[in-house]
Amino acid sequence: MRFLRRFPDLLFLILTASPLAAASPGDPPSWCGTREGSELIAAARHEELQRHVERERRAGRLPAKAAPVVYQDGQVAVLDDDGTATRADRRFDLTGRSIQFLRRPKGVSAARSNLEYKSLIGDKLPLGDNDTVRVDFPAGFVFPFGDRVFRSVWVNSDGNLTFDTGELFSPRDLSTFVYGLPRIAPLYADLDPSAPRPARPAVSS
Repeated sequence: MRFLRRFPDLLFLILTASPLAAASPGDPPSWCGTREGSELIAAARHEELQRHVERERRAGRLPAKAAPVVYQDGQVAVLDDDGTATRADRRFDLTGRSIQFLRRPKGVSAARSNLEYKSLIGDKLPLGDNDTVRVDFPAGFVFPFGDRVFRSVWVNSDGNLTFDTGELFSPRDLSTFVYGLPRIAPLYADLDPSAPRPARPAVSS
């Protein structure tokens, strides 16, 4: 598969390794497509993939490493991916499904669940698509998060909570999550709370 299509992280690192040639000598360095921390996250994702590949090879689920297939197509260098150079985005569909967050000895895990939402719990927020609503905590209650405490939270329609201010829209990626607003993001995706609730499929006996 072509390098430019399947190697976004590696290509990103290459492009950010040197300033753009069009910059004037007196201008500050310019970078192509970078956002704060993006290069660090790209490197971390690549390292995590390499550790995963090594575990799969030791377990016998992947063949031994072969020499990469590299060739030229016009003015483009092409590197065939055997599935061990990049990992495709792992997307999943939550339509009509529930997720339960479970406390574990070393953190929290998420698992599919057959539980249904209880519509009478709490207050319904008037959230539309790409929307945000501020919720003030009761008097006397503060929420410690990181090295600060907060007296309100912003509920954003794209499956996350932010502090300091709400967020109507921003790129939903690791750079925004790590370097953006203080955030709790259990379902960090393009969601539309105002969309009609899908009917659950009938279960035959």
